[in-house]
Amino acid sequence: MTSDTLHFMRGVSKNLQQDLSMLSYVHIMNITISTYGWSSLAEGLACARSLETLRINLCELERDGLTKFADGMRTNQSVIAIDLSFNNIKDSCGDILARIIAD
Repeated sequence: MTSDTLHFMRGVSKNLQQDLSMLSYVHIMNITISTYGWSSLAEGLACARSLETLRINLCELERDGLTKFADGMRTNQSVIAIDLSFNNIKDSCGDILARIIAD
């Protein structure tokens, strides 16, 4: 992942964490995200109050990233739609996906 991509993920996270954020839709597409990037996004998701739709596509989401994502979604109460299509998520990640849905 380039430093630009990490900077982008930190920016998204920071916007989600703002008390007055009106960000209701986020679509991240076709970028490679490191574990640090997923951790940063997870921090934002945990605090997001207005985010309703989250689409993450073509980002080759692997187990470590999906685990970080699930950590952020655990306390999120605002997201009602998640699209993780076209990420080649492995069958072995089914337990993590189930945890996201259950939370």
